[in-house]
Amino acid sequence: MVMAITIGLASVVVALLFSRLTAQSEARIEDLSSQQRLELYSRTLADLELCATDAGKALGEHCAHQARLISQFAECDQHCRKLAAAWQSLPSR
Repeated sequence: MVMAITIGLASVVVALLFSRLTAQSEARIEDLSSQQRLELYSRTLADLELCATDAGKALGEHCAHQARLISQFAECDQHCRKLAAAWQSLPSR
């Protein structure tokens, strides 16, 4: 019983930390200048376009990270969402 409670509390702590880190990364994107934001979005989109090729198989973890990152941009249009969706369903480490 004590073990179950400990595991439950640990799970809650991990979930809270993850949500806080996610919120912090979103705030950082919003804090970028327009030029920095555009450059980061463009590089991330280019990475995801590379991930859509055969090279993406060797870059799986990087591609999944880029998909999570680009999804935080308001600029992410239908093309962007389609590229990201292919990697967002994959488990991350």
